[in-house]
Amino acid sequence: MLETHRQIIDRMTQRYRADPDVLALIVIGSVARGDAHEHSDVDAIAILTDEAYARYQASGGSPLSAEELSGADHNGTNAAIRGRTYLRAAAERGPKPTRFAFVRTIVPFSRDPGIERLLGEIPVYPEHEREGKLASFASQLPVHLAYLRLGDYSEDPYLLTDTAHELALFGGRLLLAHNRLLYPGRKHFLRQLERAAEKPDRFMWLLRRLLRQPCIPTAEAFCEAVLGFRAWPTPAEGQGARYLGDRDLAWLHGPPALGES
Repeated sequence: MLETHRQIIDRMTQRYRADPDVLALIVIGSVARGDAHEHSDVDAIAILTDEAYARYQASGGSPLSAEELSGADHNGTNAAIRGRTYLRAAAERGPKPTRFAFVRTIVPFSRDPGIERLLGEIPVYPEHEREGKLASFASQLPVHLAYLRLGDYSEDPYLLTDTAHELALFGGRLLLAHNRLLYPGRKHFLRQLERAAEKPDRFMWLLRRLLRQPCIPTAEAFCEAVLGFRAWPTPAEGQGARYLGDRDLAWLHGPPALGES
C-alpha cells in the first residue's frame, strides 16, 4: 500500500472510530486489491447502525470529502455512508458489480463481529441463478447480431457500435458465468475476462477486434466462437421470447432501466 493511501485510511479510521454510531470502516477497490497507483482513489464505506443511518438520510448528510481527508490535490477520495442492512442486502441479492467490489477488503476497525461474516458472503457467485443467466445471455447474441447486420447495411454508426458493445457485453458475461466469475462492471470487464480459464481460442483477440472494427464479418466470427464453444442452456420459451422478457418487456415486472425510462 502506498504511504499516501495509508495516511488517508488512518485519517478515516480516526474520524469514524470516534463516532459510536459507526460500526465499521471498510476499504474496497484498488487499494484493498493491492493494484492501486499514486492517482488511485481510496474507496471506503462507513457502516452505521440502521437507526443512525436513518437519521443520516433524514438530515441529508454527505460523506467526508477528499479535501477533508487528504487535501484538495487528491481527487475522488471519500467514505460512502451505508447502514448495516446494506451489507445483508448485498450478500442476499447484490448485483455482480457490487459483489465484485467486496472480493478483497480491508477493515481498519469494526465493533460488530457479524460484519466480517457478511463480508465473506458478498463476493460469492450466486449459483442458484447461473443456469438462467447462461440461457439469457446466450439468447441475447442472435438478436444483437441481427441488429448489427442492419446497422452495417444501413450505415447507421450508432446502431452498429451499440450492438457491437452489446455483443461484447453478453458474450463476455456468458463466459464469466460459465467460469463462475463475477461481472465487475465495465471498468474491469476485460481484465476479468482475461482471468477466465475456459473460453474459446483467440476469444480476447476477437472481442477487441469486434470493439475496434465493428462489422458483420467480425461480429459473426465472435458469435460463432462464443455460441459454438459449448452447448449452452436453451430457455423453454425459446430464445426470442427470452430476449423480449429480459429486455423489451422487463418493465412489466419492475421499473424500466434508466436509459429507457
